[in-house]
Amino acid sequence: MALATASLGFAQLGDKPPSFQFFIVALLAWVTVVLVASFLPLPTAESTSLVGVDRTSRRHRVPGSLILYALVIACLSAVTGWFLLMTLCYHHVRVSRGESHGSRAMTLTAPHMPVNLELQLSVPPASAIEQFIIQPSQVIAGVKNKRSSDVTVILTDFHAPGSLSLTYRVSEPTLDVALLPTARPAGIRVFEENETRRYRRLFWLQGGALWLVGLLILFVRWRQARG
Repeated sequence: MALATASLGFAQLGDKPPSFQFFIVALLAWVTVVLVASFLPLPTAESTSLVGVDRTSRRHRVPGSLILYALVIACLSAVTGWFLLMTLCYHHVRVSRGESHGSRAMTLTAPHMPVNLELQLSVPPASAIEQFIIQPSQVIAGVKNKRSSDVTVILTDFHAPGSLSLTYRVSEPTLDVALLPTARPAGIRVFEENETRRYRRLFWLQGGALWLVGLLILFVRWRQARG
């Protein structure tokens, strides 16, 4: 029941802008890790005493359960980074660019939430888009306003597991097309590959920061308990 409720809440985040989605997921992760680190039962002095070991050695010895707790918090922090990345992948469109048989290629990966997209691809007026080919996979696509320097691609009910591949040439080889997307619902964004990489780094950095905070809370509690 709780899992179904959480899944429903996660799906409903699709109506919100990306910044709100990431904030809610990160906030829940921070609250969870702080609560876990604050309320995990710490070993008592008696449970960590060793026969034949003097009191000073026992005082500075790190109990095995504390190391286990640190690993638990590390796992929670890693899941946080992964879950933030899945939030981006689940709710939003991702774009990757490359080359295919001497032509430029652009691949769009669909979100799990259905979205209608208008993708305007353009180059400077002095250049031209040539040999423009759409290769839809489980997606309804169309083209309008096709001119030499720009073209608009229409996607209807675009959702996972659908994807779209666009191959084209630009008359000026050093240029690539500029992408101007319009999505409905408006909360869904189109992330270019460099944006996705930047967010991925931020998500893992946040997971690392969360782990350090959890470790600090554990260490402070342990030092206080040891006197």
